[in-house]
Formats: sequence, C-alpha cells, structure tokens
Amino acid sequence: MKKSEYIGKPAIAVYAGSAYTGLEILAIEYGIDDYVVVRDWVNLYTKEGKKKVEEIHRYKIYYGNKHTYFNYRNRCRYYLDDFMGV
Repeated sequence: MKKSEYIGKPAIAVYAGSAYTGLEILAIEYGIDDYVVVRDWVNLYTKEGKKKVEEIHRYKIYYGNKHTYFNYRNRCRYYLDDFMGV
C-alpha cells in the first residue's frame, strides 16, 4: 500500500465518532488477508497554531460470528456495520 495513492481519494464509507472526530474508509483490499484502508484527521498543536493532518492507515479485517470488524490504533474495535456508505 502506498499512502500517496489514497491522498485526496473520496471515501466509500464514514463513521462519525462525535461532532469533531470520525473515520473514513477509502478502500477494502481483498487477498489472502483482507484489509481496510482508513483515513482520519489528527489535530496537531504547534507554535503557529492548530493544524489538521490527514493520516492514512491499513488495518486487518476480522470476521467474527456476528459482525465483521477491525481493531483501530487504540485497540478499539470498529464494526463495518456501523459505517455509513457514501
């Protein structure tokens, strides 16, 4: 996966965590192991002020008994059923 391929790409599904945070699914990669490509926005506080930085990550998809999910970076489990298609 090259992150430069996904910069500026439109999302296929979104998840609103709150009024200020959320996740966007950019692609689902199928193969021996399936992966989801996720974009989120991180606030960085510098001397010049607050900046929003785009971060793109790839997470493995797990198939459970009832739901399909992936583990986000803080080990929080996000179910693909909870994302809204765009």
